[in-house]
Amino acid sequence: MEEDEGDASAFHEIMGGGYSTSEEEEREEQEEENSEGEETEGRKGKKRTFISLRVKRRILLAIDSAKKEGMSQKKACQLHQIQPSQYRRWKKVEEEMKVASNQKAVTLHTGKASSIVDIEEDLLEWFWGIREKGMSVSHKMLQIEASKRCNVFRRKTEWSKVKTIERYVRKNDLVMRSTTRKSQATPQQAKQEALDFILSMRPRVMGRDQDFIINMDQTPVWFSLEPTRTLDKRGVRTVHGRKSTGDTRRVTFMATITASGKKLQPMLVFKGTSSERGGRIKREFPTYPNDMLYATQQKAWADEEIMRLWVKKVLRPYVETAPKHVVPLLILDVHTAHKTEDVRNDIYSLGVEIEYIPGGCTCLVQPVDVGIGKPLKTYARRLWEEWMIESGINLDVTEPPSRKQIAEWCSASWNKFTPDICRNAWRHDLYTWFPHGCPPRPANSHTAETLINELDEDNSDDDMLLAAV
Repeated sequence: MEEDEGDASAFHEIMGGGYSTSEEEEREEQEEENSEGEETEGRKGKKRTFISLRVKRRILLAIDSAKKEGMSQKKACQLHQIQPSQYRRWKKVEEEMKVASNQKAVTLHTGKASSIVDIEEDLLEWFWGIREKGMSVSHKMLQIEASKRCNVFRRKTEWSKVKTIERYVRKNDLVMRSTTRKSQATPQQAKQEALDFILSMRPRVMGRDQDFIINMDQTPVWFSLEPTRTLDKRGVRTVHGRKSTGDTRRVTFMATITASGKKLQPMLVFKGTSSERGGRIKREFPTYPNDMLYATQQKAWADEEIMRLWVKKVLRPYVETAPKHVVPLLILDVHTAHKTEDVRNDIYSLGVEIEYIPGGCTCLVQPVDVGIGKPLKTYARRLWEEWMIESGINLDVTEPPSRKQIAEWCSASWNKFTPDICRNAWRHDLYTWFPHGCPPRPANSHTAETLINELDEDNSDDDMLLAAV
């Protein structure tokens, strides 16, 4: 309901101090008053105002408070621009309005029953059965399955089927989500295999020096980090987005952490000639941040040659500091370059044991994958957005950032990781490597999720670029 400034102030005076809401509720209710108080033309040309149940309850409470202060019912109703007959009707169903599940609705009437009301539970059971197997489900798939189960639904027009499924999806609080992990095995199989692996590893890591329980993994970082979503006007049919001329370029970031929370020097692999032969790109390396190592590979991949370089430049200097009685343990995934004979021999020659994580389980038990990869890319994206706002928008053709800028962003992102975050990456709920015999996680300790939340809070105003970019 629209209220002018005088009505709004009088409304709050009537309310007094007996009714309070949180700031979030007040904002939500104000939005409802603005959106749901819109007037529409009636059949006789009169304007009708639609008011949500929540606002109706507030009006009832305000009028009741005014009546206690001595104001007449008629005058209180006039103050809030409703008829006394409306007040009486609302008052009769006040208790029903209180318990209504949808407080944004303008009526208690639930409307006509859905054509699939008889199969709703069966359809939902079918849906969750498919999702438990890791299969994707679309609106169209729900529509097809509903048509098989319900003759009434099958005879509907295509448009009616679409709208019925949309209402069904909203009713059951389902939304379209992007898949974050794909595998050939079912989620249950992957979880069981990961749990079996972690249970077999716990006896091996207990009692070891956690400074020398090491995990390394690679993650790609793209030169262009354009968001796939953007702010734009509602209802626009075509939503434009700019992309840079080098949107397929990438580097490989090799991150290494220990179970005690230490970070080993990271390595960044650019696309270029062999790292042993030098070249134009290698001559740029002295100008890059000096807290990382740099290499080149023909496709910016971590192949066997890059792995051997990592063993020589990163792993070897670190494990040489281990006490004589300590046998370092290196945890790797089953990437082909990790399992070649030359790489294994290089690692064994340092007195380091190797343990490989089964395929499909890294998202659950590999510490770098669990606690480092996502926040690293999240922060790099924030830096890319700042660069785009300051520099990229002003270019007629959106050029990608330079190699030096990528190196600086990776360095800044890596420096965000505290020992707390690195240590907690090994302690992932059910798949923790150290369930006993290690200090409990402090209540205020940082994890990958808290870092991402902090980054989102720091950059809430810049979360998405405007469509004008």
